[in-house]
This record gives sequence, structure tokens and C-alpha cells, in this order.
Amino acid sequence: MNKIIKPLSFVLLLIVLLFSFSFVYKSETSAISRCESCCDWDCDFDCGCPTITPSPTDTPTCPPEVTPTPTPEVTSTPEVTPTLTPTSPPSNGGNGGDSGGGDAPTCDKTTPDAPYLESAVPSATDVSLKWQKVLENVTHYSIEYGPSSGNYLHSVLNTGDVDTYVVGGLSSGCFTVRAWNDCAASDLSNEVCTGQVQGAVLGASTLGATGSTNEAILNTLFLLGLVSVGVSVKKLLL
Repeated sequence: MNKIIKPLSFVLLLIVLLFSFSFVYKSETSAISRCESCCDWDCDFDCGCPTITPSPTDTPTCPPEVTPTPTPEVTSTPEVTPTLTPTSPPSNGGNGGDSGGGDAPTCDKTTPDAPYLESAVPSATDVSLKWQKVLENVTHYSIEYGPSSGNYLHSVLNTGDVDTYVVGGLSSGCFTVRAWNDCAASDLSNEVCTGQVQGAVLGASTLGATGSTNEAILNTLFLLGLVSVGVSVKKLLL
């Protein structure tokens, strides 16, 4: 009896173990199947469901702040006024003007000789001057004059390279001439006052005598003409 019971007990124990193993296996298989079908289920073990990591939302990158480049301030250049050094008296075709003074500018030109003033002949409205030109180193002439000898209150700064000039707006005065070589000025010429020719004064008596002589000559020529005409007519009639 004992020989039969022991094998049966062993067989029963083996059946129980197999049944238990089969039950456990089915339970685990069912759980794994449930995990594979839906990973949201709670499982008693790691079912190997993939972990879904949400994609990070791209954060917009702001453009770098642009710092404006400062515009350089324009600094104006101070205006430079050139210093003019006069080289000759300004051209003045008019009659007269107040004579100016000042420091003489530096000049490297050859100084001309002084001219010789020959005459100052007046009329009712002007005075005609005539002088002897300097032969070399002359570009133009100037005139200084006034109401009396040595009292030169006015001037004509540039007459050009001539030997005569008419000063308008007056009928008397004393005159002198100066030669110029650009910026180099000669000494003043001799002085001639109105009514003088080469230093000789033409007074009223001289002018009166000159007028009487001219009238006498004209009368004589007229008489001679009449005589000649009378002689010619007489010859034709004879």
C-alpha cells in the first residue's frame, strides 16, 4: 500500500506544480498582452512601453537688438579770409578822389624815373594835363592835385600808360604826376598849376596880346585876299 501511495503522491504533487506554473504563466502572458495593447494600464512589472517625450516647443529667437551707429557731427571748417597784398594802386578811370595813406607794401619791381609834367591847361569845366612819358619800367601813371601848391587833396590812381589826361569837375588847381611800375612808384614830377606851360605863367596880358596878334593877322590876310580878288577882276575886264 505504501508503495502505491508514494508514487501517487509524487504524481499529484507534480500535477499541482504544473498547474501552478501554467496559471502563473497565463497571468503574466495576459498582463503582458494588456500592457502591449495599452501602455496606460497599470502593470505589476515593466511592460516595456515606450516613453513618449513631447517635442519641445521652439522658442522664437528674437533678433539681436541693433544699436544704431551714431552719425558723426559735421564740424564746419572756419572760413579763411585770404590776406591780399596790393601790388599796385587800384584802377580808377574817374576824376579825382581822396588820396589814401598806409604802409607801403613790399615790392620787388624796379622803380621808374619821375615823369615831367609839361602843362595844365584849364577850361570852364576841366583841366587838360600833358607830360613826358618815362621810357622804361612803367605800367601806368597817377595824378595828385589840389587847390593850391603842395596841397594835394585828391588823386587819379591809374590813368593807364598815357601822356595826357583830362581832370573834370574843376577849372583850376595845382597838379603833379607819378610813374608806376606795377607796385613800384617814382617820385612826384614837377608841379604845374593851371595857366602854366613848362613853368611859364600865361597871364591875362599875355593871353590878351596873343588874341590881338591873331586878330591882326586875320585882318591882314583878309585885306590881302580882297586885293588879290580886285586885281584878278580888273585883269578880266581889261
